[in-house]
Amino acid sequence: MPETLPPPRARSSVRDLFSGLALPLRAFGLMLTTPSLFALTFVCAAVTATVLIGLAWGLWPAASHLADRWVSNGVGATVLAVGLYLVLLVTGALTVPSLVLSPLSDPLSTSTEKKLGGFTDTPFSPADFFRGVRLSVRYSFTRLVLMLLGMAALLPLNWVPVLGQLLYAVLSIAWSSWWVCAEYLSGPASRHRFGVRSSARAMRARPFLCLGMGVALYFLLWVPVLDFFLVPAAVVAGTLLFRRLEAEGAYPGS
Repeated sequence: MPETLPPPRARSSVRDLFSGLALPLRAFGLMLTTPSLFALTFVCAAVTATVLIGLAWGLWPAASHLADRWVSNGVGATVLAVGLYLVLLVTGALTVPSLVLSPLSDPLSTSTEKKLGGFTDTPFSPADFFRGVRLSVRYSFTRLVLMLLGMAALLPLNWVPVLGQLLYAVLSIAWSSWWVCAEYLSGPASRHRFGVRSSARAMRARPFLCLGMGVALYFLLWVPVLDFFLVPAAVVAGTLLFRRLEAEGAYPGS
């Protein structure tokens, strides 16, 4: 039986934030009740677990080395190393698994759209498959660079007295969440022949909805065990988001 999406809204509102936060929860429900998604989910979880453990183990020496080169004071170097480690870990955890699992993203997204109904899968073509993987890796790398640049630009806020660290935390989470949403929305959008600019316009048209989904995925990263399911949950949630944005006319011609 096809899943149903919430009725389209005429315009964006702050209430959309809660709808966006709920999308990963709906994604988990689909993953547990749809056989094709269930099998792919656990393959992705095993790969994600390996990647996350490798990042957690391997990034601390890099962060310590950079901090020692930039700051001579022992306490200051330690504080900077911890900050760099967290930035690198969060950025890597939100992007590297999706890069590694990019060949499985389309099957996950396609199975989700079949469950939602109103979708006809195109015949498999090796050329289209490898083209999709190549574009996914290229766009993911671009988004990773932009995310890191933004985080680097916000880093000096930590040295602002009193409110600096709080402001940094809020803005860095919002910035990361926005790009995480862009990452997982791009897959289903590109399969429907919508480019990066079309997705950017759609996100700007429904910013609270998109930010809500990104924030939910960001905090999912910090939940033990559930973080291993981050990528499949994000792919399914991104597909749900795309279908809703399309139904609300956020994409041109939809």
